[in-house]
Amino acid sequence: MTTPLTLAQAACQAAPALAALSADVRNRALLCAAETLYARRADIFEANRSDLARAREQHLAAPLLSRLRFDEAKLRTVLDGLQALAALPDPLGCTLLATQLAPGLDLYRVSCPIGVIGVIFESRPDALVQIASSRAATRRCSRAAAKPTPPTARSLPRCRRRPCAAACPRARWACCTRART
Repeated sequence: MTTPLTLAQAACQAAPALAALSADVRNRALLCAAETLYARRADIFEANRSDLARAREQHLAAPLLSRLRFDEAKLRTVLDGLQALAALPDPLGCTLLATQLAPGLDLYRVSCPIGVIGVIFESRPDALVQIASSRAATRRCSRAAAKPTPPTARSLPRCRRRPCAAACPRARWACCTRART
């Protein structure tokens, strides 16, 4: 069984390779994720309808039901966000501060990848894509989701097999589940 710890360790191992990727490869991976999510939208919406029905049967509060809903509008927001992110200037390697401490001794602050971040979220099928803007991501599934690995999460590994991800074979999207209580 894959655990959150083993997934986090795998993400940490992939992080250096991800940090070395060019902006072009990272941007193609983001666009690949958008294309794949759009192509799998029918599966995503069907799974979400099942999740919503199950959540209603369990009398989930209305605000949680609203957050759990993943429809065309939310998908469009996710796709637009991925495309907008890919269109931004590359934030990595930018000199943020330069100070001369002494003649011949300069100090620079340069932007770099922050590494791996673990996030636990509930009832937000769109959060996976919003949070996982790097290629090393883990997901802890919501109790409101009937399937441990919903189509939004299952869609993302497909990007790894696409040509846009060939430059970083160690990178991976990793999905995990937790026991239902």
